[in-house]
Amino acid sequence: MRTHIPARTALVLAPLLLFAFFAFACGRKDQNTGGSTEQQKRAATVASLDTGRRINSAHQIEDGTEVFAPGDTLWASVKTEDTPAGTRILARWVYTEGDVDQIVTEETRTTANAGTGYSSFFAYNPTGWPTGSYEIRIGLDGEMKKTKEIHVKA
Repeated sequence: MRTHIPARTALVLAPLLLFAFFAFACGRKDQNTGGSTEQQKRAATVASLDTGRRINSAHQIEDGTEVFAPGDTLWASVKTEDTPAGTRILARWVYTEGDVDQIVTEETRTTANAGTGYSSFFAYNPTGWPTGSYEIRIGLDGEMKKTKEIHVKA
């Protein structure tokens, strides 16, 4: 026995079936890409943090050191992995001598591309750095991920 669907019912059902198909397809795409953007941002990592006196055009350290002279420019190269586009990378330079840490300077960059990449940051003091211990602290989207101690010696 054959069932006949009236034309008016078919016109109502067709858009609903299309909507259901696309809703299912979009839901499947989300699952295949690893979930929401927030979940992907939590997966981003700081793979390395290097310091030195110079960087190259790829934002990597050329003259690596953890001991600087008072007149040096302090450079940091940060390698991030699994980083979604739009991730904010914070570099905070901190003077750690004394009872209270003093923030010297901080800078934020936003990644343009997803994946693995290098970002560079620097701090410069035209009157020279006070001798002592410093830290460079790296954060991703507001969460501190890596710290490296450096020293300024006369």
